[in-house]
Amino acid sequence: MIPKVHPSFKLNGRSLDHEGLMIVAYSYVKEGDAWEKEVGDFLLNWLDDFEVLTVNTSGSTGQPKSLKINKQFFLNSAAITANYFDLIPGKQVLCCLPLQYIAGKMMFIRAIQHGWHLDCVEPTSQPLKKAEKRYDFTAMTPFQLSQSLDNIHKSRVTLLGGSPVTATLVGQLQGKHSRFINLTV
Repeated sequence: MIPKVHPSFKLNGRSLDHEGLMIVAYSYVKEGDAWEKEVGDFLLNWLDDFEVLTVNTSGSTGQPKSLKINKQFFLNSAAITANYFDLIPGKQVLCCLPLQYIAGKMMFIRAIQHGWHLDCVEPTSQPLKKAEKRYDFTAMTPFQLSQSLDNIHKSRVTLLGGSPVTATLVGQLQGKHSRFINLTV
């Protein structure tokens, strides 16, 4: 099964089809920084014709694990997210998570499948600091969010996962003009 690339998909401002995304992936693996190599490795694995993808869990809800999951599961999950948040083609989304874990991979899968305009940046503690636009959808760890409070208005919806959300952080989010969804229970 080779996953399709939505015709509206963009990566860092560039429209890319399957072939173009493969070229970017090879370039990242060969010449990229460490985080870009993760992106390239993921893309090569996602766009191949194998039915399963090996992923690592973060360990936020138990011991970290390496799992083999059918690609159709990811596509189904991506569709649920897109429908729930009404994220149609052309929406601006940010991937600021490492692609060695499921959450980072899911941001790419959602964007590729649904034609979103994905900006992928190096995973840092303040991923929105240099952002010059407001994103419709972002996923972050609670630590990233806690370090991004001054810029959180640049994300309309933020998924949180990877570790528990503290009561202190919940209090700091009061009055912010963004929606936060905690995935770590």
